[in-house]
Amino acid sequence: MARRKKLVHKSIWFERTKAKDGTGPREKAFAHTWEKENVPRRHFPFSNSCSRLEMLMRDEEKLIPVSQESATAVATIVQWLGSNCGWVFLEAALHNAGYRIVPLKEK
Repeated sequence: MARRKKLVHKSIWFERTKAKDGTGPREKAFAHTWEKENVPRRHFPFSNSCSRLEMLMRDEEKLIPVSQESATAVATIVQWLGSNCGWVFLEAALHNAGYRIVPLKEK
């Protein structure tokens, strides 16, 4: 079996995670959390290690190959959720589901 090329799960706007503005830290949190989620590991029912994205991209019990282009697109969307526009989208979607985003209280 041919060895798979390791996917890079970074946004096309990854540099924005270094910004010190209002959304930079939030985008960084989303981007880095997604990167960590995609460290290859075993996911039931698959015997081979795969990333979270590869595990999600399946047809019944068969993995569907994920391209670097797809990995970058998904990472871009996940990071976007931390931006002002993405945050408004998250708040609206969660509100429609009966939830809301509240900040953690300072200790």
